[in-house]
Amino acid sequence: MDCSPDGSSVHAERSRRYYPSGLVAAVVASALIGRRRSFLRDASACAATLRPPLKVHDASKPEGSGRPNKLLIVFNHYTRPGFPAWWTAFALGSALVRVGLAQPEPRWVMTATLTHLVGLFAPLSRWALRRIANIYDGFLMPPMPPDPKDTEARAATARQVLTFARHTPNARVCLAPEGYDNNDGQLIVPPPGAGRFLLQLCRAGMTILPAGVCTEGGVYHVHFGSTFSLDTPQDLASAARDEWASRRVMSAIAELLPLRLRGSIVS
Repeated sequence: MDCSPDGSSVHAERSRRYYPSGLVAAVVASALIGRRRSFLRDASACAATLRPPLKVHDASKPEGSGRPNKLLIVFNHYTRPGFPAWWTAFALGSALVRVGLAQPEPRWVMTATLTHLVGLFAPLSRWALRRIANIYDGFLMPPMPPDPKDTEARAATARQVLTFARHTPNARVCLAPEGYDNNDGQLIVPPPGAGRFLLQLCRAGMTILPAGVCTEGGVYHVHFGSTFSLDTPQDLASAARDEWASRRVMSAIAELLPLRLRGSIVS
């Protein structure tokens, strides 16, 4: 099955991918000395190694309508055995270049800790991710599911993103609302507060561009949908607005994925 919403068939192929020669050493050196790098350039270099090649499907038709000045690019936190989450970011980053969204380069909201690591590896991951966020100008967000001790750090990051969105012309942000892995690749419901954050970003002037990332037959696919804004019904209470916004955004992502990956988002 193809990784397209209509599920059309394609020939199954085995996936090959690798990190380009010298790139890992260059990234490590940049992280140690704090030298900025372009994530889209590095992501594109990695995605160029994919065999079969990455397939990008763009339904947003920017040529006819133009791109909104401020874009919030939302995507599924796709991962499954053999396909780690960072390759989803590589695929999406390369796809953004292909559809003309490389400049200004988006900033990414990324996890502050790799939660599957234990012992000394957890603090080591926090140190490494701080370095990576620094060289790629990312926003570090405490991992999901939420931990009460991370409440202030989570709020601080949200304020940073909102300030960037409000005061930066042509601001672009990449965000996976789910915030953590589901190893079968299916969509999961974002945690409470995610919808409220998305609403705040829209009120800051951002327009949402949904993207669906998945693999099928070893092929990475990135589907871009049509842009939209969030306009909540006026009669909803705060918690209901949060849930409505979260489900509206996740439904837009789900429509770009095959049925088997939509989980409980679309019944």
